[in-house]
Amino acid sequence: MPEGTLDSGLVDRLSVTVDRLGWEHVEPAPITPSPEANQPPGWYEPPVPAGMQQRVPGAAIGCGLLVLVPSLMLLLFVLSTGPEAVPGALVLCGIGLVILVVPIVSTRMSAAKVRREYRTYRENLWHDYQRATSHWQDRVNAHNAAELMRWVSTKRWYPLVLRGRPSRIDVFGGTEDGWASLLATFGAALLEQGNGVFVLDFTEQQVAGGLAAVSTAQDLPVTGLELPERFADLDLVEGLGSEELAELLAEAVSTMRPAGNGPDLRALDAELFVAVLDRLVEPATFARLAAGLKVLRRIYDGGPGGPLTAAEVGQLNAAVDVVVHTDQTRQELQFLSSVLDLVVRGDVTPAGGASLQSYWPRRGVAVIETTSSHRRRKDLIDRLLFHRVLHDLRNTPRGRGSGVLVIAGADEVGVSALRELARQAERTGVMLVLMMHRLDEDLQQLLGSADSVSVVMRLGNGKEAAVAAEYIGREHKFTLSQLTYQFGKTITEGRAVSLGGSDSVARTTGHSSSSSSGFSGEGGGTSSYSSGFNSSVTRTRTSTWQNTESYAEADSTTDGRTESRVYEFSVEPTSIQALPVTSFIMVESAQSGRRAVLGDCNPGIVLLDKVSQHPRLG
Repeated sequence: MPEGTLDSGLVDRLSVTVDRLGWEHVEPAPITPSPEANQPPGWYEPPVPAGMQQRVPGAAIGCGLLVLVPSLMLLLFVLSTGPEAVPGALVLCGIGLVILVVPIVSTRMSAAKVRREYRTYRENLWHDYQRATSHWQDRVNAHNAAELMRWVSTKRWYPLVLRGRPSRIDVFGGTEDGWASLLATFGAALLEQGNGVFVLDFTEQQVAGGLAAVSTAQDLPVTGLELPERFADLDLVEGLGSEELAELLAEAVSTMRPAGNGPDLRALDAELFVAVLDRLVEPATFARLAAGLKVLRRIYDGGPGGPLTAAEVGQLNAAVDVVVHTDQTRQELQFLSSVLDLVVRGDVTPAGGASLQSYWPRRGVAVIETTSSHRRRKDLIDRLLFHRVLHDLRNTPRGRGSGVLVIAGADEVGVSALRELARQAERTGVMLVLMMHRLDEDLQQLLGSADSVSVVMRLGNGKEAAVAAEYIGREHKFTLSQLTYQFGKTITEGRAVSLGGSDSVARTTGHSSSSSSGFSGEGGGTSSYSSGFNSSVTRTRTSTWQNTESYAEADSTTDGRTESRVYEFSVEPTSIQALPVTSFIMVESAQSGRRAVLGDCNPGIVLLDKVSQHPRLG
């Protein structure tokens, strides 16, 4: 198989001692603004003291004017009549001027002092405000800088590490490029732990090329074998007895039949293979076994130079009547001989190659690839390899196995054979990795098996994606179910007319009388008496009229959203259908609980910035 070269830094970072399938991307919490961002210090203008607006008392001005004005008039009068009284008038004027000016000057000086104190007080407050604003801005900037630094420096990628050591990893879906990335990432960790990795690649896409390059970079051995081109270098029947080889071939051939064929045909195939193998004297090969089947069909024309000896041909001819006694047997002989011809035709006849067990690596990587333009030939070789590996595991003592077995493209060998292989791998202690393109009804039986991890990659088929989504699980979510937006306008107009009036009459009557008496100078006296009566009538009439008009306009807006709690897929089937090539969803059930995690197995992620060396907590 072709091997590439990888950067030593990449290999060094991929080589870890934990079971790392890939990396999970965790976006850091968004940058949060400072809680003080909208709470700047407030500036409040200090109140103006009353002393700044005080006026000269009016009484002082009045007193001053009362003294000053007459003094000035007196001064003018004295100046016009004679100079003798001028000093006194000037003194009076000075006194009036002092009374008038002193309150004004003292009031203004007091107000100026208040203004100076107020200005000093306000400047101190302003400096305190600017200092508080500066401290506030520093705190906001420090918080924002810390949040930005946190967001920039926070790790984005965390290793996706298995919490336990499962006996099997099942990969469903994906492309060959995705499988190659997964094998390179996961296999680098396996190789670093000292495991040998044995890969059976049935994809014809060389999915183990990256893993082989990693092994080469780690100075570990890499063994490659391509079939059927180098079929002569591999002996699949080495060490097998006639019954073991017959059962192996019968199991391999049975998986090539259409679904629905029962175990009776498999038993018949095994009997026919045993009938031929028991009559072969020399070691069995596929070519000799195919020739023996043709003898039973009476179509063998190998002659002296053929693969069978004359004695073997004679024994087989003698058994024809005993073995071939029904039409079903004849049909099976025709089917089996045509199938075996696929591996012995042309230049693919095995000629003493190494056993399959010799390819199992203790360290490093061994890859056996199958590729052929003949589809049936490739299918048969795939099944022969698979069942020979299964046979070797069956014959391995419990717990004596080691390393990792990877089967890429294990879809066609049958789910029953896969289950048996998984059981034997678990019994012997070999870690098994199965990579399957599909997730059809048969392969769904492997989902969630005990002591296994399921990895779901891109599944293009909608039904298979729905099955995978159902297996990944559901969860409660709050989803937007309704948006409401209402706008209303209300206009109210009114008019009121009121008329009123009153009419009142008031009557007033009054009576008054007076009398007086006195004495004259001559000793006489006088007296007088008066009386009066008054009456009034007051009539008041009022009339009122009122006309009132009113107009009101109101706008209303309602903007609402409704969320409902639903139980939906954690991952929608359409998301599984659209997964990137190297992305996958890992479902693992460990002692700490079940988890489903989205990961990426692209080996190049390890070279990015912000890649953590430790798994994410939680």
